[in-house]
Amino acid sequence: MLGISICLQEIEIGTLGYFLENGEFTIKGGVGLALTGLVTPNRGSNLQFRKKEIKELKIDKGIYQEASKSKLSVDEYLLKQEIAAGFEFNQSSDVCKIDPLERQLLSMGLNPFSSATLVEDFFSTKNSNSKILFPAWIEKQIVLGMNLGKYDLIVDDLIAASKIITGKSIDQIGLDFDVEDVDMVKVLEGANFSTATIGTKEKPGKMSKVGRKFLFSYEAVRQVSIDMLSIFLQRVGFRMSRQMAQEGLRVMIEGDGNTGSAAKVWETETTTFKYKDLLSLILEKFEDGHQVSHVVLNKKMLMKILSDETNFKPFQTLNLSEKLVSSGDILPFFNCTWKVHPSMPDDMVLAYEKKSCLAYYEEKDSSILDYDKIIDQQFVRTVVSLNFGFSKLFSEASHLVKLKTS
Repeated sequence: MLGISICLQEIEIGTLGYFLENGEFTIKGGVGLALTGLVTPNRGSNLQFRKKEIKELKIDKGIYQEASKSKLSVDEYLLKQEIAAGFEFNQSSDVCKIDPLERQLLSMGLNPFSSATLVEDFFSTKNSNSKILFPAWIEKQIVLGMNLGKYDLIVDDLIAASKIITGKSIDQIGLDFDVEDVDMVKVLEGANFSTATIGTKEKPGKMSKVGRKFLFSYEAVRQVSIDMLSIFLQRVGFRMSRQMAQEGLRVMIEGDGNTGSAAKVWETETTTFKYKDLLSLILEKFEDGHQVSHVVLNKKMLMKILSDETNFKPFQTLNLSEKLVSSGDILPFFNCTWKVHPSMPDDMVLAYEKKSCLAYYEEKDSSILDYDKIIDQQFVRTVVSLNFGFSKLFSEASHLVKLKTS
């Protein structure tokens, strides 16, 4: 995690911490998070810029509603306002290597990179705008948590298309081809072409809700450092993401309630899962132009594939093994992204084409966080939640192979 330094009129962000004008090292910014390995910001070290490069904005609670109206994240909205205020977005400048939320907090005298910064600092700084940005900071930590886990299936792995809707019922769109539309045929003059119909499916989809309720007060957390709080918030985000991914897998496998939307299920050739069964799933089962992009299984099954030299010998190749040992990365075997999820049963593997499998829906203004309560220090029973849903685009875009039992 990066720290922050202030040298005369310049702000310098380094990998260690916070330096005063006299050069004394005083605070190891973000060390708590760095040691956990939860978050590693994609920034270089020793970033340096002048304080006057930051354009401090005058903001109020309305930024959340305005951002929502503009279909922008808070960061995107702040950047738009910064540019309007004269901020020069120059990618070669170090000031552009931190995000707008962090720039604004720095301009208000609050250091978001320091382990010495406490929750109460958002509410006690001379600039009252910092408390308005506290919900945005919380939301950012939750979103970061939703992308944790190198091998874990996340929501972004599932989405082919997305849409914001106003209600809790999803009008699912489907594409139907004529039954006889199998081969190319010569169409005589005056004859009809086979048809492809785009329309609303027979059964609408339903939204699901994912969330957590905070059962702590402002008094209980005001002396907690923000890097410590961020760890807990990111774990909340991770749990929410796992629940959302589980719902996406359910729709992918079982279907969205409409006839023919479930994934096709195949069995292994024998009562032993072998490399040939995976090969068949990836190369044989997908037709009509669909091509596998992702493979999902549980950790036990992944361990079996990566370690069983008898039945999965090709996975013990030197290149794959060296990459796994040196970096922990699984090579894109068959050019597929391999992901794990605990809801997948043992001896079962799911393969799908991301770009044509699932559509993601999110209810408009189903806020992930109650901004007003947080700003007013009413933390108790504040809810972090989101209303969402998935629908199946093409049944042929996902296939499942399971172990033959008899």
